[in-house]
Order: sequence, then C-alpha cells, then structure tokens
Amino acid sequence: MFSWFVVPFVSLSLLKLHHALPECKQLDECSCMLSDGKQINIWSLGTKGRPRFPYEVQPDDKDYECTYNPCYDFSDEHCKNVVACQTTKDYTSSIGLGKAATAKWGSETSESYTISYEDRETSRSTLVELKCDKSSTTARLQVLGEKPGETGKMYFVLTTNCACPGECKGPTPTKETGSGLAISVGTIICISFSGLVIIYFICGVLFMKFVRRAVGLEVIPNVSLWISLSVYIKDGFKFVFSGGKRTAKYDEI
Repeated sequence: MFSWFVVPFVSLSLLKLHHALPECKQLDECSCMLSDGKQINIWSLGTKGRPRFPYEVQPDDKDYECTYNPCYDFSDEHCKNVVACQTTKDYTSSIGLGKAATAKWGSETSESYTISYEDRETSRSTLVELKCDKSSTTARLQVLGEKPGETGKMYFVLTTNCACPGECKGPTPTKETGSGLAISVGTIICISFSGLVIIYFICGVLFMKFVRRAVGLEVIPNVSLWISLSVYIKDGFKFVFSGGKRTAKYDEI
C-alpha cells in the first residue's frame, strides 16, 4: 500500500525536475547565460527609437492596441520612453507598460523563459514569454492581453530563434553617454597634421638657431614662404568678403 503511494509521487517529482528549465543567469536587459555557457540573446530583435512590432488589438479588450520593442525604450505619437505601450483604438489615450532598464529574466513556466518590465510612473507592468523556435528567423509578437485578476499587467509571447540557447549572439548595444564622442577619420587626419606641423616648427627653429645661428624672424624655417602665405591668405579673405570685386586704385583711374 505504501509503495503504491511512494512510487507515483517520486515519479511525478522526477518528471517535474526533468521538465524544469535550468537557471539562466541574467547578463543584462536582453541576454542571460546557462550553466553550459550558452546564451539566450535577443539584442538583435530590438530597434532604437521606434517599436519593432506594429500595434495589435488586445484580445481581451478590443478597444485597446498594444506593442512591445525588445531591449530598447522607444517614443512614438502614443508613448514616450517605454519598452511597451497600450493605446485606445481611437488613439485618444495611451499608457506606458514598462521601461527597458527594469528588465528581469525568469521562468514562470516549465517551457519558456520570460522577461518582465515595470513602469513605476504608471504602475503598469509587462511580461514577455520567450518562445524558442529555431525555424522562426523572423520574430513574431503575439499580444495576449491581461489575465483575469491581474489588472495592470500585460502579457506577450515573442516567438523567435533567438529565444533558443546559442542561436543569436548580438549585436550587443553601445551605451549612449553624454560625454562619449566618436572620433571620425577626418578628425584623426587633422590631429595628425597639426602634430606634424608643430614638430616641424620646433625642429626647424632649433636647427636654425643652433646650427645656422639665425636670429630674430630668421629662426623660423622657410620664413619667406610663411610671410608670402600669410599675404595670400589675407588677399583671399579680402576677395571673398568683397564678393569677388576688385577695388580700383586711384592711379588706375
């Protein structure tokens, strides 16, 4: 009698352990790592500044439409700086459903990992189920709506091959900071040229002063060239600001 109770109980427990998802340690907003080193990475699915997916009608309330943008906050005519948005079908009212920075990875089911978001300003939240489908190279978003008794929490299902371990590796986003400036090729050339000019003048002055024993302006290497160049630059400015007209001299008249 006792064995009839224990065996099914143990079997059921082992079955649950077998189907339980392994822990996926969160790395950032859009990736986590399994114990074997494989990552689930959905960074490549998001778009900066606008929602990746179009608004879809909320199935539990046809008067509303929702969208979600993986990884990045977006702003459009309905919501500002949110990762998910809900709006009325007539677009007269809308509300944010979460911020990208609040992303928390989990596994609320035994089949899929999830990412949850919250918006403290609106007291709304979002839960996105990541459905692994290796054949789904084009991500699909399904709006599930709100569950009974959970008002204020929106549910989505994101089906993609990137939800499968090791399938996608990026791109990892570049964090935008107020002080970070990209150096262009032109900037590098200008800096290099300026450095060469400075070295030329320093070495030239030392050579003229200590080798040629020059004094005064003569210590400047190729001084006649630089004097002529300054005159040409002056004449060029005059020509530009005069609109290209030559000024007649008194003796020419």
